[in-house]
Amino acid sequence: MGEISDDAVMPITQHSWPKTYAAWGKDGIDRINALMQPAAEVVASSPGCDRLDVLALSEDRSSAPNSVVFYADCANGNRFYITEDDIVNKRKVVSQNSKSTWLSDQQMFEISMEAVKGRLMFPCHFSEATVQRAVVGRTVVTLAFRHADENGANAIRVAKCYFDGVSLKEVEFMPL
Repeated sequence: MGEISDDAVMPITQHSWPKTYAAWGKDGIDRINALMQPAAEVVASSPGCDRLDVLALSEDRSSAPNSVVFYADCANGNRFYITEDDIVNKRKVVSQNSKSTWLSDQQMFEISMEAVKGRLMFPCHFSEATVQRAVVGRTVVTLAFRHADENGANAIRVAKCYFDGVSLKEVEFMPL
């Protein structure tokens, strides 16, 4: 098993996380706290984690009372997400950083362009695109494009496409 920092696992208390405690209740928090150390051990023994520095409940990915998901950050900058099912089955997990390399920039451009086209009512022409692979977390594809608006005028806009590993999770539009 890999190394785990002494303060990587911090149990949730009613005092330290009052909103989370209220959402999950005593039994839910007891369940979460009981899963923390085994989750830390699974992540620390997974490829890509040199030393586990932080393990905490992912507020965004967890859903009271059924779905417990932790995020884990390692000293080398790799971030992991681990579910209760992963923990129970002692399944090695893959870092978000590793998952982001499974798709090439070109593949992410193509997925993003199709997603943008599918959300517009008018044809568009893409002018430039960039990929920003975050050290920790998600990858962002930014696409600049020109399209006719409802009045027939040319509009230049930007779309940001957010990938979580290999999945496109969100598309956000903004004016240029």
